[in-house]
Amino acid sequence: MRNVLGTRAAAFLCGLAVAGLVAPASAATYYVCPSGGGQFLTIQEAIDVTVNGDEVVVCDGVLTGPGNRDLNFGGRAITVRSANGPLHCIIDCEGSYTQNHRGFYFGGEEPPEAVVEGFTIRNGYMDVGGGVHCEYGSNPTIVNCIMVGNVAEDYGTGGTGGGICAISASPTIKSCTFSENTAASGGGIYVYEADPVISDCVVTDNEADYGAGIYCWGNPRISGCAITGNVAGNHGGGLCCVYSNATITNCLVTGNVATTGTGGALYCHRSNPVLVNCTLAGNQATLGGAVRCYSTSSPAITSSVLWGNAPNELSVQSGSPVVTYCDVAGGWTGSGNLDLDPKFVGGYYLAQVAAGQGENSPCVDAGDPAGAMIDGTTRTDGVQDAGVVDMGYHYPAFMVCHGDLNCDGQADFGDINDFVLALSNWSAWKLTYPDCPERNADVNGDGQYGGPNGFGDINPFVALLASGGGQPIPCPTP
Repeated sequence: MRNVLGTRAAAFLCGLAVAGLVAPASAATYYVCPSGGGQFLTIQEAIDVTVNGDEVVVCDGVLTGPGNRDLNFGGRAITVRSANGPLHCIIDCEGSYTQNHRGFYFGGEEPPEAVVEGFTIRNGYMDVGGGVHCEYGSNPTIVNCIMVGNVAEDYGTGGTGGGICAISASPTIKSCTFSENTAASGGGIYVYEADPVISDCVVTDNEADYGAGIYCWGNPRISGCAITGNVAGNHGGGLCCVYSNATITNCLVTGNVATTGTGGALYCHRSNPVLVNCTLAGNQATLGGAVRCYSTSSPAITSSVLWGNAPNELSVQSGSPVVTYCDVAGGWTGSGNLDLDPKFVGGYYLAQVAAGQGENSPCVDAGDPAGAMIDGTTRTDGVQDAGVVDMGYHYPAFMVCHGDLNCDGQADFGDINDFVLALSNWSAWKLTYPDCPERNADVNGDGQYGGPNGFGDINPFVALLASGGGQPIPCPTP
């Protein structure tokens, strides 16, 4: 048995040496290095000696096997984080149909001070919560993580939450990426009788029967998220709301599909979600390419753009959606609504003369005049929106830079290799640069980001580099 007091002292000294900082006497930092050099070889071994306020720091590497999966905080308010971010620290759960494992389990009423930060969690395979499962009033904080290739298998009783499942628990999920996860419900995220906060996340290329991106049964607050390219076999390609009054603010919901069902972007069943400053575009379903209202569902949608969804924007079986200050293809009754081409540029920015385009989008300064200003921009030059809020999604200003494929803050010849990678293996490129905006590869502004649909970007990319005369083109700054 390890001497815990000695270990805590060693951790204190190690923290001084590594960080050059003096930690509070009441807290300890433990280092997990699978190849040696830390106090512990596995994550769970370190967690088990912690007390509230302690921190576990995990060295770079791919962590596998017992002690590095099925991790349990046991109710502790501690932080478990990687040393250098999710690209460098990977928890490979090695799960399968017959060998069930996930990354983390929270069932001890952990508070928000229980933090998981900076991991890639992959190859989880469970009936609920393939990557992470939260239940029984556990409300941890999960930040800057990548959930990829996890499965919530329906063994007849589950199949919920390929990436994360929250049942009667309300975690805070921030700045995470959910990609290529699968489940029966909630390919990326599944919420049941819970009110989590989901912010600044990318939810892409997930699959499920219902709610391929996010499944909501509760009242989650979802903001600043890009929900793109998810595929539902039935209802809700992007989001599925069932008995839910979710608040969805400043989200980009594009390119999602409900293959045999309805609600390409959003499906509502006895739900009244509120959507503010969202862009729902390029989604597909059998009915309600953008929104399907079923069984007395009455969403409130304001300052948003619903455009280019197939076969129609909104489909109502039962309910009375309230749509105001929105641009809706085909029109919709409501104060301040438009039926005009939003003139998207560079992805889903709005054309603006002040940003260098030849005309202004009709969505500029056309949102709810009493609505709050969104912290972000609809302009390709990254200038913060001002005055009356624009309709639609506002990109974070720091993310604006077309052609910067290697995310170094400038478009130049150093981006060529990554541009080729984006076209030939889009999934690999996204995993290489999870914090880099996907639209950087969309140089021609048609909403297609790499892969077989992105070859139209080749000539514009060459032209962009040529326009700099061989010199780097700096990314705009707000």
